Formats: sequence, C-alpha cells, structure tokens
Amino acid sequence: MRRYTSPAATAAGSNLTILEVIASTSTRIRIYDMIVGSSASPADVATDFNVIRGTVSGSGTSVTPRKIDSADPSALATSQQGTFTGQTKTSNSSIMDLALNQRATFRWIAPQDGELVVPATSDNWIGLESIASGGTPTINASMYWQE
Repeated sequence: MRRYTSPAATAAGSNLTILEVIASTSTRIRIYDMIVGSSASPADVATDFNVIRGTVSGSGTSVTPRKIDSADPSALATSQQGTFTGQTKTSNSSIMDLALNQRATFRWIAPQDGELVVPATSDNWIGLESIASGGTPTINASMYWQE
C-alpha cells in the first residue's frame, strides 16, 4: 500500500475548489484522511464546505503529491489547488458537508472500509470546495490517500 498527501492553501469564497486529488487511469485512489483549517488572522468567519466529485479536473495550480513513506515511488494520482478553469463538477455529488468557523481546525478520518474512492478513470477527482463564506480567509487543507 502506497500512501501520499497533498497540501493546499486557497482563499475561501463561493463555489471555489480549495484542493482536488485526481486519479490516474492505472489505479483507483482511496482518500482516508483530510484536514481543514485556516492560516489567516483569527476572526469569526463561517465557511460552508463540500467534498465533491468531478469528471474533468480543469486547470488549477499543480501541487506535487508528497510520499508518506520515502521509499515509495512517485504518486500516480495528481493534485491541484487554487482558481480553476474548465473544471466539471458532478451534479448532486456532495459526499460530505462541513460548516466550520475560521478559528477551528477540522480533521476527518475514514472509518474502516469507508474511504472516499475515485475510480481509475482519467481526470476523475474528489475535491474540497468552499460553497459559501462570510469572508475570504486563506483555507489550508490536506488530503491523504492510498494507491
């Protein structure tokens, strides 16, 4: 089992993808851990997030996946953060809804056999999206997956 992580830092807003992890055609990915917080100055800003699926990743800023075990090969999956163009989000695909205050950090750990799975199909992805926010604080997120 090979495990990887990708961190991201993107301003919150309305319908903005903070981070997406994109499958390759040769392997399915299983997201088993996710952390969401903010590095902005403390303020009482509420943000609503969704974890969603998509079928076209579009163009964002590439994030190099990091190996959890340095002996593993490079990840087959890729990841992106930031402002996207050409992205296709799957309708009614919200897997998880999170409402967080900027002062809070949240961690989700998959229950046994409850990982979020992305099929081994080119350009399919799972991402963390800021649905609505009372401001534009920098949101920091990390997703952990296995291939």
